[in-house]
Amino acid sequence: MSKRIKQHHKFPYSIKLTIFGIFFAAAAMSKADSEELQLSLLTESEYLGEVPTVVTATRMPQLQSEAPAAVTVIDAETIKASGVRSLADLMLLVPGFQVGRFNSAQPVVTYHGLSDQYPRHMQILVDGRSIYSPIFRGAFWMDLTIAIEDIERIEVIRGPNTVTYGSNAFFGVINIITLHASQQTGTYVKGVAGNNGVLDATFRHAWRAGEHNFRVTGAFQEDDGFESRFDDTQVKFLNFTGDMRLSAVDTLEIDIGVNENTSIEDFRDSSVPLIPATREVSSHYQQLRWHRAISLEQEFHIQFFHQYREQALSTVTEPIDFSFLGLGVLAAPLDEKAREHRYDLEFQHNIQSDPGFQFVWGAGSRLDEMYSLSFFGDNRKRLNRVQRLFSSFEWHATKKLVLNAGAIYENSDVAGDDISPRIAVNYHLDWGDTIRASISRATRMPSLVEQEGNRQFWLQDFLYDQNILGIGGLVTEKIATREIAYLGKVRDAALSWGVRVYQDKITDRITEIRIPISEPEISPEQDAFSYVNTGEIEVFGQELELEYRPTNALRFLFNYAHMKADTSDFDLNYSLAQNQETLERSVPDYSSHGTMIVQFTPEWMGTLMVGQVDNMEWLGDGSYLDRGTQRRIDINIAKEFKIRNTFSRLALTLHLDEGVYADFRLINIPGRKYYLTLDMQF
Repeated sequence: MSKRIKQHHKFPYSIKLTIFGIFFAAAAMSKADSEELQLSLLTESEYLGEVPTVVTATRMPQLQSEAPAAVTVIDAETIKASGVRSLADLMLLVPGFQVGRFNSAQPVVTYHGLSDQYPRHMQILVDGRSIYSPIFRGAFWMDLTIAIEDIERIEVIRGPNTVTYGSNAFFGVINIITLHASQQTGTYVKGVAGNNGVLDATFRHAWRAGEHNFRVTGAFQEDDGFESRFDDTQVKFLNFTGDMRLSAVDTLEIDIGVNENTSIEDFRDSSVPLIPATREVSSHYQQLRWHRAISLEQEFHIQFFHQYREQALSTVTEPIDFSFLGLGVLAAPLDEKAREHRYDLEFQHNIQSDPGFQFVWGAGSRLDEMYSLSFFGDNRKRLNRVQRLFSSFEWHATKKLVLNAGAIYENSDVAGDDISPRIAVNYHLDWGDTIRASISRATRMPSLVEQEGNRQFWLQDFLYDQNILGIGGLVTEKIATREIAYLGKVRDAALSWGVRVYQDKITDRITEIRIPISEPEISPEQDAFSYVNTGEIEVFGQELELEYRPTNALRFLFNYAHMKADTSDFDLNYSLAQNQETLERSVPDYSSHGTMIVQFTPEWMGTLMVGQVDNMEWLGDGSYLDRGTQRRIDINIAKEFKIRNTFSRLALTLHLDEGVYADFRLINIPGRKYYLTLDMQF
C-alpha cells in the first residue's frame, strides 16, 4: 500500500474570501431600502420554507431529509445568479466535486478525483435520458442540447446510485431537470459578448395550443478557448419540447434535439507530434414519455429515447523520418471516426398504498450500437444489450424512523449478470434534525473499447502506432459504500447544513496497463494501452454543505470536502499506466467553494463565487496541479429593468485568478475573462 506524506494545510482561501464577503454584504445591505426589498424578494415564509422534495435518489418524490443518499439541489435561482456559460461549472457548488477542462470543448466533472478526460464513473441524465457515450466511456457536456435558462433544477447524488439508474452511476448521478413547456410563455432572447472571442445567442419561444404546451429553443455559443492554446470552440443546437394532455389522466411529453459542435485541438503534448485539427461532432435525440395517473395512489410512465452521436477528426503528424521503410520524411495521417446509437425503453410504476409507504418498480432495455474503424480496427457493427429490473421502497416505520431499501438486477452482453442493493435508515430527532446511515453496492460495466478495443494508425501497409489493444476477460468494477450523515436546520436563523462521512471501497478496478506491441515497424519497443481487473482503492471522506440566509436579500452557500485515498492489491506483474502513488494523488486532500448572493436593491444583484482544490493529479493526459494553480474567483453583477412590456436583465461576469491558474493540464491557462449578458423576455 502506497502512502502519502501528510501536510499541514493553511486555512482554505475560499473560506477567507467568504468571510470577507460577509462584511461586504453587510455593508451593502445597510444601504439598501428594506421596504422595497421585502416587496421584490422572497417572503420570510418562502425562504424558510419546507425541506426540498427530490426524486433522483429513488425515482420517488421524497423529502431531502428522508432520501437514502446525499442529494445537493441547485435551483433556478442559484443558476441564474451564478452567471455561468457552462453547465459543468455549476458542479463546483457540490461538495467533493472537481471540474476541469481537457480542452475548451471538453469539460471534465468528477467526484473525489480518480478521473482522466473521460469520467467513466458519473451518470448524467437530462429529464431521465442518459447521455453516456458507450465508445468514449463518459459524457460530453458540449453535447447537452439544453439552454441554461430552461433548467428548473439540478439534483446531484453524491455517492453510488446504481440501484436506481444502473451501471455507471458509480460515483454519483447528475440529474438535470428542465422546465415543462407549460411553465414558460412568450419569447425570450439572450446575447453574450466578451473577451477571448466569447459570443453567444439564445432564442426561445413558448406557446399554448388548447390543452397542449410547446417550446422551441435554439442557441449558438463560441469562444477562443484557452489563451495558451489553439482550441477554439463553436456549438449550435436546437430543441423542441411538447407537453400534451391527452386526457384527464394521460400526458405525453415529446423532446427532440439536434446539436453540432466543432473544436480545434493542437495536441501539443501528445506523444506523437500532430498539427492542429478540427474535431466535428454531430448528435441528435428523440424522446417520448407517456404518463398515466391511474389513481391518487398509483401512476406509471413509459419512456423511450434514441440518441445518435458521430465524431470525426482528421489530421496528420509533424514530418517523421520513415527512410528505413524507403518512404523518406513525410507526415503520417491520423483519422478518428466513431458513430454510436443508443435505444432505451423503460417502464416505471409508482405506488403509494398509504401515507407511510411508497414503492416503485420498473424494467428497462437498452441497445448500444457502435461503429468505429478507429477504435475497433474494422467497421463491423458492435452491439451491447442491457436489461434491467429495479425496485425501491420508502417505509415510515414510526413518525421518526424511515427505512429505504432497493435493488437492481442488470444483464449485459459485455459483463453478464449483476445485482446492486442499497439500504438506508433515516431517524428524525426531536428538534427536527435527521441522522442517516446507509450501505450500498454499485457497479460499472466495462465498455466495449476496454474489452476489445483495437485502435491503430497505419501508413500505407505499415502499422506505425497502436494506442489501444483490449485483451478481454473484464468483469464489472465494484464499489461498496458506507456512510453516516447528519442533516440540520435552524428555522429561526434560516440556516441549514448537512455533514456526510463515508467510506468507498472499489474492487475489481478496471485498471489501465501497458502491453508490448511487436507489430509496428517504426518502434519495436512500442506499447499500447489495455485493461485488466486489478487493485483496490479505498476513499475516506467527510463533507460539509451549508446554506445561510440571514435576510431575504442575502444568501450564502458553502461546501467543503476532505478526502483521502489508499490503494492496495494491484498486481505489479502488469505495467500499470498509473502507479499507485499517482492514483492516490488524483484524489485531492480537500476542495472547497463559497458563494455569496446579494440583492442590493430590487434591481441590482451581485454574486461572488470562490473555489479552491488542493494538490491533485488529473489522470490520462492530465497534469499534476498544486493548490496554487487551482484557485478561481467568479463575480457576477446584474441589473434588471423594464422597457415598456419587455423585462430585461444586463449582467457583467468576471472570471479572475490569483497568480497562474491552470485547468486540467499545465498548458491550459484560461487567463482572465469577462463578458456581458443581456436577457430580454417579451
